[in-house]
Amino acid sequence: MKARFNFWKHEYSLPLILGLIIFIVLNLNGLELTLGAFHSGSRVYRVAMLYGFLSNASIFYLVADRLVPRLLKKRHFLAFSLWFSLIFVIFTTSETFIDIALLKQIYLNLDELIYELAEYNVISHIFVMVAAVIYRFSNDWFMNEQLQRQLKEEKLSSELSFLKSQINPHFLFNTLNNLFSSAQKNGDEETAAGIAQLANLMRYMLHTSDQTSIRLEEEIKYLESFIELQTMRWRNSEQLQLSVSFPETPADIHIKPMILIPFIENAFKYGVSSHIPSRIIVSLEAFYGSVIFHCTNDIVNDNQLEASGIGLTNVKRRLELLYKDSHQLDIKQDKDQFTVQLELT
Repeated sequence: MKARFNFWKHEYSLPLILGLIIFIVLNLNGLELTLGAFHSGSRVYRVAMLYGFLSNASIFYLVADRLVPRLLKKRHFLAFSLWFSLIFVIFTTSETFIDIALLKQIYLNLDELIYELAEYNVISHIFVMVAAVIYRFSNDWFMNEQLQRQLKEEKLSSELSFLKSQINPHFLFNTLNNLFSSAQKNGDEETAAGIAQLANLMRYMLHTSDQTSIRLEEEIKYLESFIELQTMRWRNSEQLQLSVSFPETPADIHIKPMILIPFIENAFKYGVSSHIPSRIIVSLEAFYGSVIFHCTNDIVNDNQLEASGIGLTNVKRRLELLYKDSHQLDIKQDKDQFTVQLELT
């Protein structure tokens, strides 16, 4: 269900409210004010004030919501300067011409007022644009601080949950080693291989639980072990067509641990059936500091849409916390197929 819009929690609610308060105060009856060439006693004062408020609000939004995050924060300084100047010229010129048209209803000779109007609009627009830049950086800093605190709290909570869920790891590894040896002695190589893969998965999870990043090569080995373990029951079956493509010599890139595995888990959990043929395609490319991951699976489970919702929400949340401005996640789902493409930069 789509979340309801909450005006009071919107990032631009505060500047909009402050602007409205200023607008209302400046329009109070009996308040003698002079704004540019306009006086509060004139009949066109409120029209000029309303247009000025809407003009300044538009400038503030364009600079704070478009120019700063899309150009300035990405270090596109020339493009930012050009658009900044263009917005300033367009709004200042248009507002000045509209002010002149309004003042023609009051004054016959506007020669002395044109410079006053232009000067007032230049100063007010520069103030609004600079304020928009400062507000956007301040707001982003505050939001980033909140995200960092939340990330630390979630990490601590996850670590505590992980520790609580652990039965003595040494006991588990010893047990797996005993089972592995027993399977080999009995000639059951397939079971022995499965136990070895499971031990590798557990060792990796324990090893990366307190690490912020790991080499891509290690993550790929983990994915390969997981896929190998999942496909053991389908090894001699024609129901599953599996295509896996990982680079043989991955680039020396570091990524966050276990950020890709939920998509493969989702593919095997909801895209494999014992009585319906299905296909899973997994691929990963790495170059120039970027990682592109792709996973496609046929939909053979009626609960796919409902079951994948929570898991995908969690993945999106982790990506937002760990790769805030350096990831692109595209998810496509139709009646018969589910596709995920994730780019990390």
